[in-house]
Amino acid sequence: MVLGSTCSSVTEITASVANLSGLQQLDEFMKQELILADIEVVSTQMFTTNPEICADNLKKNDARIIIGSMYEDKAKMLLCAIYNNTPEAERPNAWYKKIVWLLPSMFFKHWMDVGGNGISCTPDQIQE
Repeated sequence: MVLGSTCSSVTEITASVANLSGLQQLDEFMKQELILADIEVVSTQMFTTNPEICADNLKKNDARIIIGSMYEDKAKMLLCAIYNNTPEAERPNAWYKKIVWLLPSMFFKHWMDVGGNGISCTPDQIQE
């Protein structure tokens, strides 16, 4: 499962309309490298403001390694949506605890601890 393309304001704008023309936004170089390494790309997902559909698709596709190419605020939005869409009774053994997330190294050291942008989760919930 690969989310987004590169972190840029241009990418966010094109991602918001890509679904209208059936486009998928994926770093083609990365995709080719994954294929050469015999790694299956199960799906590509993108979102700009509504991560809930993306969160549902991540669960449905049962991917185990997710390469998230996004800014910190989008990562928090997605992780919070995944947490909020998981019933409380399922959280101790939740599906998302079996995923390896690869996120950009440019993130602020304590990026999960910083609130804002209407994130409805605590840092502990995002880290879970």
